[in-house]
Amino acid sequence: MNESEYKLKQAREFENKGQDLHALQIYLALLNQEDSKRVATIRLAIIYEKMDRLDKVSDILNAFISEQPDDEEVHIFFAHYLIRHEEYEESLKVLSSVSSENNADVFYLAGLSNYKLDELRTAEINFKSFTQSAPGSELLPEANLYLAKIYLKKGEYDKALEYAKKSESFLSQNFNVHLLQAKILYKKEMYFHALESINLALNLNETDCSVYKWAGKVFMKLGEYKRAEFYLSEYVTLCDAEAEAFSLLGIAYKQNKKIKEALSCFKKSLKIDPENEKVKKEIESLKTN
Repeated sequence: MNESEYKLKQAREFENKGQDLHALQIYLALLNQEDSKRVATIRLAIIYEKMDRLDKVSDILNAFISEQPDDEEVHIFFAHYLIRHEEYEESLKVLSSVSSENNADVFYLAGLSNYKLDELRTAEINFKSFTQSAPGSELLPEANLYLAKIYLKKGEYDKALEYAKKSESFLSQNFNVHLLQAKILYKKEMYFHALESINLALNLNETDCSVYKWAGKVFMKLGEYKRAEFYLSEYVTLCDAEAEAFSLLGIAYKQNKKIKEALSCFKKSLKIDPENEKVKKEIESLKTN
């Protein structure tokens, strides 16, 4: 074991003991050693991220890849970091230097970054390239899930459901898969099937309040206004609700003969979306009755 290897081992022992500052000092010194620079750079990035010193992370990783432009693994490491911190355009710049022939994950990461930037067509191309290039990857179910989301946004509901089903075959206990399927089935006007997916999502995770809105929307379509009222009222209580949610809850209250509550919800909806003519008409109709 040479001196650099010994110091790297010592620094990792400090990390394992939670003594990151001691480890950091050693890694900083090792940046000047060619045989330890790569490991020291990655470990420093990890420590600085834990310390929320994000400027330092970018500085040291940019410095390394400028010196070692052919080190694709560090490029991938950097891209993961940038995506975690919503620096999607920067992640694409870093990924542009990596060959997808050597690492199919480039397609996945580029797809994710483009999806977050709402570049749906480019994201679709990248995710499809990933599924074709890495059929055995652990990320395949996530790629299929994003493809389902893309097709849902594009209004191609049959394709969206196809990819959601592919994802479900691997992620049968994943809350997001079942909630996404509920949204797709709702758009396809298959409300009883959407209810099945909503119930699965509720059973898997009742702490994500977005499921309450979609449960309420499905029950509204099924004419079960009391259950719709329950879930929509939960949603507006727990979430930063938008105009649509207050409007739907207002309709549920109206159907359940709770006129005062309905009027209050419609007013809240109109405050968020003052130009909504349908809500204005609902308010007028309640005032005149």
